[in-house]
Formats: sequence, C-alpha cells, structure tokens
Amino acid sequence: MGTQNVQILHHNIIGSTNTEAKTLAEKGCPEWTVVVADEQTSGRGRTGKHWHSPPGGLWLSVVLRPNIPIPSLPLIQFYAANSARRFLERTIGERIGVKWPNDLILGGLKLGGILVEARLVGRRIDFAVVGVGINLNIVPSLLPPGATSTFKVTKRVLDQDVMMEALLEELRSSYPKLHDKQQIFREWWDHCVHQLKPVTVVGPEGPISGVSTGIGPSGELLVTTPKGNTQEIAEGTILSL
Repeated sequence: MGTQNVQILHHNIIGSTNTEAKTLAEKGCPEWTVVVADEQTSGRGRTGKHWHSPPGGLWLSVVLRPNIPIPSLPLIQFYAANSARRFLERTIGERIGVKWPNDLILGGLKLGGILVEARLVGRRIDFAVVGVGINLNIVPSLLPPGATSTFKVTKRVLDQDVMMEALLEELRSSYPKLHDKQQIFREWWDHCVHQLKPVTVVGPEGPISGVSTGIGPSGELLVTTPKGNTQEIAEGTILSL
C-alpha cells in the first residue's frame, strides 16, 4: 500500500504532535495527515502525563477517520500497538511486548507508547488522532527511569525517516482490518508481557490485585482476584511487574 496519499508535516520542534494533529483534524484535514517532530516540548501520554520527547525519538501523530461504530473506538489503540510492535520487531530484530493499556515493552522496560484522542459527532467518529512515541536513538543518560531505547539495546543509530515510513506502512497495511475485533485483541494478548501473570492495577476505585487473564470486549483488562472474581478494568495503571 505504501505511503502514497500520506501528507507528512515535519516540525523541528513542537509542543505536541497530537495537539497539532487534532487542530488540523478539526479544520477538516484528510485522513492520513501525519504530524511528526524531532522534539516535543509538551508531549503527553495517558491522563495528561508528560511524555519525555527529546531529539532522537520517533514522535508522530496520524489523523484517521475510521468507519467503525463508536463502541469500537478502543480498537484503534490496540490496532496501533500491534502495528508498532510488528514494525519494530521487523526493523530492529528484537522481541517487543505490549503492556495494558498502551505501552510498548523491550527487555522489561518501556520503549514507547500510544495515545489515541478522538472527536465524536452524533453517532459517528469524526476523527481519531493516533499518537505514537518511540525511543529510538536516545542515549541511556537521557532516558527517564523505567524506560529504554532501541539504541541502548542494539547500539545502532537508526534513520528516523526510514523508521517513520516503515511505521506508516505498517499502520496503513493493517488499517483495512480495523473492524476485526477478535483478531486485533488476540494478537495483542499473544504478545502481552503480563499474560496470566500477577498484577496490581491502580485505578479510580483504588488498587486491584489478581491475575491478568484477558481483554474485555471494549479493551478492558480482565483481572481475576484471589477470591475468583473477574474484574473488568477500563482505566488504570499496572504497577511494575
């Protein structure tokens, strides 16, 4: 499918690629408009957390206008994580895992993450902005605690433009299958680093501990507690495994 019909807008430095992409989407930009930056000064992750985005990483946001029902919106995050994982494994030759809800894991440490922000109009999804942040050519001294980079593991400096094109190709080639919920969740779960492992998830209602046993119909993490009850957790953070 290639990256034809992809409009790439490059910035040397920007506040947030997701914020810029959302602004463009609200103004009616076409699907597959991509905002990419060498550095973000106000990059963010889930719940508004600051995302450390120095030069050397892959920081980009893609505007999608998916023809899927609103209840399927959580699929986009898992589709993007699957695409990013496949592209990374192919390009760097290392095994990449995923961690609920939106992390990419290499060697037990966070390599990157996904942030999806959408606007709903009536009963349809007007647009979804898929933000992807991956630590590529970042030296260990610039990494925050708990993070890693492809350079730290492989000792190779990667061409960021080539990596961007490879990621976009993977996203585009997988996009027609966005409606296939079972396949998307199955692939994600097959590469989940906490599959059938003990976890503690801290969410709005406090910590829940148990065994991570699956993914619910809307992307919830299923945790079976010591009492045998299965909790569907829609929002939260897994503490260190």
